[in-house]
Amino acid sequence: MRVGSNATPGVLRWTLLFCLAPQMIHGQEHAVSFDPLETGKLTGEGYTILLLAAFVAYALVRVFFWFIESRRLSIPWQALRRIVPLGTLLLAWIIFLASSVLSEALVGIFLVLNLPAVAVGGALVSLLHSAPRWQQAVVGSLGWWLGWYGAIRFAEWKAWSNVPVYLKIDTERVRTPLHPAAARAQQHFPSDVIR
Repeated sequence: MRVGSNATPGVLRWTLLFCLAPQMIHGQEHAVSFDPLETGKLTGEGYTILLLAAFVAYALVRVFFWFIESRRLSIPWQALRRIVPLGTLLLAWIIFLASSVLSEALVGIFLVLNLPAVAVGGALVSLLHSAPRWQQAVVGSLGWWLGWYGAIRFAEWKAWSNVPVYLKIDTERVRTPLHPAAARAQQHFPSDVIR
């Protein structure tokens, strides 16, 4: 996967390969009556796949939020905010430099797993499409790091957002002192008269 190439987007390429693989394996000539790259329209099957993908993504997000809310005390948030963005950024540079050796499937899986960073970094790089490559690399790296940092901060906020706040006021030990006149009245009258 090269930056700036005119190749078919990875997800669409893998979808087409998945649809055409049975025909290619059995030696049949493949005839594609619908090519999304030419017409740009989705069929009912495409909408069904997108709907199922949306449900799966929603379920995964709910499971992730349940996971972080149930383990919010044991997660080292401060270290996680520093290690994950830096580690994935270094790994992204290694994969980018070795992308000619690696398979597209591996690169695609890596990009899907790093979706927050890809979204922010890709958006920032697309704003600088006419800038020199080194500026795009610097801005893309900064966007990658900020994408992961923001995602971890959001996860931390989400983990602690539903925790109720207790003031822990003990009314027996902490009593406001009585006015001297009220203290004298309490001594002379029974407690059931003065409340």
